[in-house]
Amino acid sequence: MGAAYIGLVGALLGAATALLGSVLSVRLQARHERARWVRDRQQAAYDGALRYLLRALNRRSEIAVSGGRVVSVIAEEHVRETFDDLVEAQFWFRALTAACGDRQLERIQRAADDLDARVASLSGVGPAQMTNQLGQELTETLRILSECAREDLKDDGAGRRGLTSG
Repeated sequence: MGAAYIGLVGALLGAATALLGSVLSVRLQARHERARWVRDRQQAAYDGALRYLLRALNRRSEIAVSGGRVVSVIAEEHVRETFDDLVEAQFWFRALTAACGDRQLERIQRAADDLDARVASLSGVGPAQMTNQLGQELTETLRILSECAREDLKDDGAGRRGLTSG
């Protein structure tokens, strides 16, 4: 009879160990999937912000020489497309404030606010002034965004929001 009890206890311990192992495996898998989802969302937001900011910055209708300098010009017919790209960049910057790492949030928020102000300042501006303002002002925003993306999308995962919660 003692052997039967020992066998029963052994079977119960084996079942409990298998169940615990299964629960831990499922929990770790869920954590890994969440981390991947957060990273993919973050990467998509950086990708969208960079894409539309670059499109707006590099839209050219023609190249001209002004005061000995070569400058790009946005023709009247391309102003709407440029504004569309800027609005898309604004959208992705706002999406990025929800997806970026904690260490990048302040810089991204400031860059998003600066982009909003720059877009608002372009209202009623002609194509020539628009070209000059975009080139001069948005280059710094692009630099900040690139640095934040580089830091946020490192493989180590440090500083990312939502990756440590289970």
